[in-house]
Amino acid sequence: MWDGTPARLVEEPQPFETFGGPRSGGLAAVGLGRGAVVAGTWDDDGPGLDARLWTDTAPHGWDRVPADPALASTGRLLPQPAAVGWSATRLLVAGSVTDLGGGSSVVTRATTWTAPKVSGPWTRHDLPTRSPSARATSAACAGDACWVAGLDGDAPAAWEVAPASVTRSPLPAVPTSSGVPPALSVTAGSVWVAVAGREAVVLARQEGSGWVAFRGPPGRPVSLAASPGRLVLVTGTATGTRLWTAATE
Repeated sequence: MWDGTPARLVEEPQPFETFGGPRSGGLAAVGLGRGAVVAGTWDDDGPGLDARLWTDTAPHGWDRVPADPALASTGRLLPQPAAVGWSATRLLVAGSVTDLGGGSSVVTRATTWTAPKVSGPWTRHDLPTRSPSARATSAACAGDACWVAGLDGDAPAAWEVAPASVTRSPLPAVPTSSGVPPALSVTAGSVWVAVAGREAVVLARQEGSGWVAFRGPPGRPVSLAASPGRLVLVTGTATGTRLWTAATE
């Protein structure tokens, strides 16, 4: 684990069994807000890997939060977290659930889980999709609401997860590259999204019920961070990963 400032990072070594070992399924995301949270998966001797969370402990350690039934795997449902976000009132984990079903059809649903605190209680919310294979890959929150982005089939998709509702949010009507999930960020109430266009990344800011789109750099979006007056975008290309910054005002 690393901590620090934009000017300097400090490595904080952890005991191997904290995140690794024979029971580890891997780490997926870090969330900052009312507390630092790491999301991943863990083998708890169930039918499959469970979605699990870790919280930081003083001075530089991390503890695995006890398992919650809503985040656990079953003989039919297999959870996979991918992103974490804090709203003013709750913690949101976004990802997918693979439903093995009772027959030959396997369905993967884009999913979020929400709880008032890290320890729960957790509630699962399946996101509205058109495809039998969908997943949420990024999340960002502001105020009481959160926004989630991912793939519905091979098409980019976004959703707004409010305390009392989950709705699909139409993305900018631009040609996109198939199978590349968008990146998402929120700052000062403004929702920003980066989608993989046919020739370059397309950046867009939500205004009312629509979007204002801008041509971005080449490559596919990997991560997006918005702050007042500034965007930071990580892209992937055939020659490697690049970091881009741009003023928004």
